[in-house]
Amino acid sequence: MPIEINTPDKLEYQFFPARGGLFTFKVRSPKDAHLALTPAPEDTGPIYEIFLGGWENTKSVIRKNRQKPEVAQVRTPGILNANEFRGFWVRWYDNVITVGREGTAAALLSYDAGSLFPVKFVGICTGWGASGSWQLDGGYLQSKTELEDWVSELPEEYYSNGRGRTAKKQRMEKLPATKMCGTFLQQQQNSRLSTSPRPILAYWDSKLNTMSPEDAAEVEQKMTKLLWEEEAARK
Repeated sequence: MPIEINTPDKLEYQFFPARGGLFTFKVRSPKDAHLALTPAPEDTGPIYEIFLGGWENTKSVIRKNRQKPEVAQVRTPGILNANEFRGFWVRWYDNVITVGREGTAAALLSYDAGSLFPVKFVGICTGWGASGSWQLDGGYLQSKTELEDWVSELPEEYYSNGRGRTAKKQRMEKLPATKMCGTFLQQQQNSRLSTSPRPILAYWDSKLNTMSPEDAAEVEQKMTKLLWEEEAARK
């Protein structure tokens, strides 16, 4: 099932984890459907932006680090429609960013970045007088905002910094699994009792050690949340 997202007339990106070098979507908007490729769920660092149907639905471009001139552009009159969804894909592979229409292999935009940063997130938004509705491929996870909402609902005992409810305002990327389980880990550290770890834990640890620190932290968060859900379901 696709994820349906509405974006207001506001140039603020909603970010989603990027997977496999490809992002497919449909969008319904009169103009100015914007996407961002970034290494983090924010638009303050390195960024490549893709504007579909900009300049009153007459042109589409790729822009680097919010600076002009555009690194790629093409005339695309009528590429978006306010009354129907139009499908597109964005691919990043071998340092090349390409953008195309659904059902068409040929790219309408292409740019060789030379040395592209690791693309970990894709942001979407609309603006310049346009709002939009998006359908994202169902393989994508929750947006950063949804993840932060989930974090805000965690019970206080899962925080180890002693600030109580004020800690719930922390951003997701600042709350690794060790913080989510902080009270338990502190108790274990203070205890003189030791237990033999389950063999599966050693396997998980070996897999996590093959990932980048950022990816490992993200996987730990997901595994911890899943464990809580399974525990609750069995009570």
